[in-house]
Amino acid sequence: MKAILSVLGIIFVIAWLVLWLAVKVTFGAIHLLVVIGVILIVLAFVDLV
Repeated sequence: MKAILSVLGIIFVIAWLVLWLAVKVTFGAIHLLVVIGVILIVLAFVDLV
């Protein structure tokens, strides 16, 4: 029983680390897309003027 609990604990810790890294990468990608979108909008307005 102890072995099963240890394996489950290790799996949960690894899953938490993977999800934590995925969230960090996703937040970074979202902010990068927002910055690129704002730059494109500004360039469109500058080109129109």
